[in-house]
Amino acid sequence: QMELRVQELWFSFRGRATRSDYWLRTWLPLTVLSLMLNKFALEASRQGEMSPAVIASLVFSLFAIWPSAAVAIKRLHDRGKPGWWLLLIFVPLIGAIYLLVEVGFLRGTVGENRFGSDPLGGEAAMDLDAE
Repeated sequence: QMELRVQELWFSFRGRATRSDYWLRTWLPLTVLSLMLNKFALEASRQGEMSPAVIASLVFSLFAIWPSAAVAIKRLHDRGKPGWWLLLIFVPLIGAIYLLVEVGFLRGTVGENRFGSDPLGGEAAMDLDAE
């Protein structure tokens, strides 16, 4: 398996990414950090002040949009779809559910597609086809 570096994975909108890139290298760490920061921000806001924890939580939330979008677009590319499909997130409920299934659970195109080579590589792709 060809692993992308975090800089490539989180900050570029080009190429393809695996489901493990999406879940384990993006969704999980960003969610854990967000939950931790929100917990500290909630504790600080109970004191009625704009603490560094509240500011850090807001900044992190804004920061997390970019890598989340970058990896979701790479997953769409892996499925053979253009990144514009990410705009389906704005379709209430149905768009979010569709994108979750498309990006998080369905296997990408086997072999090369117009967005790049298969991130699982040739041998792994052939093993999956045989099943």
